[in-house]
Amino acid sequence: MRFACLAAVSTILASVPLVPVPAEAQEAPDAEPRIRIFFDCHARGCDFDYFRREIDFVDWVRSREDSHVHLLITSEATGSGGQALEIAFLGRAEFLGVGDTLTHGYGPTDTEDERRSGLAAVVRAGLVPYLARSGQLDRVEIRSRVLGPAGAGEGRGPRPGQQTAAADDPWNFWIFNVGLNAFLSGQSTTSSSNTSWSASAARTTDLWKAAFRVLGSYSARTFELSGGKETFITRGYSASGSIVRSLTDHWSTGAQATVLHDTQLNQDLTLRLAPAIEYNIYPYTESSRRQLILQYSLGANTFDYTEETLFGKTSEALFDHTLAAAVEQTEPWGSVNAQVTGSQFLNRSSRYSVTVSGGAQLRLTRGLSLRMSGTYSWIRDQLHLSGAALEDDQILLRLRDLETSFRYFTSIGFTYQFGSIFNNVVNPRLRFRGRSGGGAFFF
Repeated sequence: MRFACLAAVSTILASVPLVPVPAEAQEAPDAEPRIRIFFDCHARGCDFDYFRREIDFVDWVRSREDSHVHLLITSEATGSGGQALEIAFLGRAEFLGVGDTLTHGYGPTDTEDERRSGLAAVVRAGLVPYLARSGQLDRVEIRSRVLGPAGAGEGRGPRPGQQTAAADDPWNFWIFNVGLNAFLSGQSTTSSSNTSWSASAARTTDLWKAAFRVLGSYSARTFELSGGKETFITRGYSASGSIVRSLTDHWSTGAQATVLHDTQLNQDLTLRLAPAIEYNIYPYTESSRRQLILQYSLGANTFDYTEETLFGKTSEALFDHTLAAAVEQTEPWGSVNAQVTGSQFLNRSSRYSVTVSGGAQLRLTRGLSLRMSGTYSWIRDQLHLSGAALEDDQILLRLRDLETSFRYFTSIGFTYQFGSIFNNVVNPRLRFRGRSGGGAFFF
């Protein structure tokens, strides 16, 4: 059950620094054992070394089963490009049923130190009720400080759901990003270069969500062959935009538009406009912990192909529809996600594709974890394939999309840890990142 009074104290103390009592002032070694914390963070700012150094009045343990408090931190992106965090304190052992959830926010320009120090302040505050219940408040000193207007600290992002009044925002919630990347590599007989660029604009409020993006890429690979040097080039450009309107806590609707040019996909110019509707079985306010979404869209497409296709087309107009279902959940036992997407051309009902994907990170038993992910696609809608015979170099270098009826990817792995349950000590010395096969010893 929630302990309302202590939860309120925790929230207030999120801006109050807790200072560990010096070692000489702490209780004798045979005093009450310290509270054990299991750190389970799925957000930016999760610098575990920093937390172990700064919050040293508790014991950090490697396994959830050995903890008194499971600290579960999840996040999702905000409209400004920051992060909205939920910090769940899940009591275990003698604290079973004692829990609370606090919130915190990162601004898009916050530094890494601002992120981790702000999150640590909230974690300290959330631990106060457990220290109080276990009679260990004498392990810390609580100091107050005067905050600015409305209790806001400098350099901190908004709490989840919190908006700045449009009149106070000269940008009216708009966020812009531009990027340019260039890569060059080579050796005696080969060289490769790649250039990509992008620009985007986005605006997010409680009612509307809009995003626009343009990007391009150019790749050139040169090889010294028996007949001399030969260069192979691929290029692609695209522009996309979407606008979404929140209807209720569960429903939303919107539309997406796309313009595409891609030499690998044999598409000289592709246009698509698709309105869509979406339903989330859970309220959107719970999206950082769980989602179960159903989405349907109906699209109008025009295709202008670079080369005549296998079906004898140089251009065509088609309608399609897409149905997707997705589930995501993060819990103390781990996290799972799965998605099924099916699309079909209405003009040609035999042309469709279905993709199933998913992943999981599960704690099976003490110290034993399972990680797995996979994707499988049934492909029957490659209308863009060039009708020209492909050369060997085009196949080997993937200069053209290849005909296939399926694609798949899968991975699975286990990890097992055993030994000491404590995870308090931080020792960053001797971190070699050079070539393998050598070593050094210091005495």
